[in-house]
Amino acid sequence: MFTMKLEFDILNYLNSHDNGKSVDVTFIEDDYDSISEVLNELKGRNLIILDHNNLRDFEAFGISNNRKKILKAKINTNGKIYLHALQDAVDGQENFSIGCVLIKKTSKKNLLFLTIC
Repeated sequence: MFTMKLEFDILNYLNSHDNGKSVDVTFIEDDYDSISEVLNELKGRNLIILDHNNLRDFEAFGISNNRKKILKAKINTNGKIYLHALQDAVDGQENFSIGCVLIKKTSKKNLLFLTIC
């Protein structure tokens, strides 16, 4: 359940700050590893685009290269459709469609099923 909330928070933040560029999402949650895991899951489902920023090698200056990286992402069209589907499901509708996507909400576990044409 925590993953679903974090997923929603990340997508909502990316959607509200969508200016065509990648946005830093590192600060959304204190747990860096869970953010990284959710971002990789969202990327795997083709909902976001990750910006793999290349950090410079600072070992010559005594700074370790094992430091946490800034996590930047950008929402894509599929991510916006999925986010709006989640928002509508939260609003209490049972079945609804967005474009060519049909979303069905089950009553047992509040699961969403997406059917894409």
